[in-house]
Amino acid sequence: MCYCIYDSVLLYLCDSACGCFLQSRRALLVAKGEYDEVNTPLMEDLPQLYDQRVDYFQPTFQALIRAQVTHNSYIAFFLKAAQIRRRCFFFLVSVMSHYMNFYCR
Repeated sequence: MCYCIYDSVLLYLCDSACGCFLQSRRALLVAKGEYDEVNTPLMEDLPQLYDQRVDYFQPTFQALIRAQVTHNSYIAFFLKAAQIRRRCFFFLVSVMSHYMNFYCR
């Protein structure tokens, strides 16, 4: 008797497991179909994108370098102008101090 109950429980578990297995199998087939649907165009397009990467990045890097050169040249100009202004200021201060020492005694 105990053996029969064990068999019936085992059969019940097997039937419910088969139902879950079939449901999982259907879900797997649906997911695999969606994956193949998306993967096929990607596998066709990715090599083309990979080959065109230089055509995209080269002008981008050229523009970046050009912008840096322009920015640094402006900074160099303003630094040079500040240096000249500082030299003129010190020259004027020295001229004024000589004038004050020579004429204001």
